[in-house]
Amino acid sequence: MPGGREYRIGVDYERLLRKKLSRLGFVCVRAPASGKARGRLVYPDIVCVKEGKALFIEVKYRGDKRDIYIEKPSFHSLRYLAAKAECRILLCVFYRDLGKFLCLDLMRPDLITEKYAVFRRESFLERGIELEEVRP
Repeated sequence: MPGGREYRIGVDYERLLRKKLSRLGFVCVRAPASGKARGRLVYPDIVCVKEGKALFIEVKYRGDKRDIYIEKPSFHSLRYLAAKAECRILLCVFYRDLGKFLCLDLMRPDLITEKYAVFRRESFLERGIELEEVRP
């Protein structure tokens, strides 16, 4: 629900990620309509540009050790937009217990179920990249 606790936490971590990437030389804009279907498309949380190349980012926060679930229509919409823009799209998760963001390629979920694209916490720990390693 807009204005609710989970929404505010999400917005706070989107802003934190935008600020951190800006310090790393990216020009970033938080998309205020992100996560909400406008017609049939869902927009990424953050759009960044560096060295003339765009990067889309979906941002999540985890205060526990649960996996990340993205609803299948949103997942397909985000993938479609990235393909149309010919840019990379990352899923960046802030893990409270680690105190940092880890990012994975959103195009490669661990599992796609009937309702969700699933990204396992173990995948972030094994092959997730830190912000300093992010490239468009």
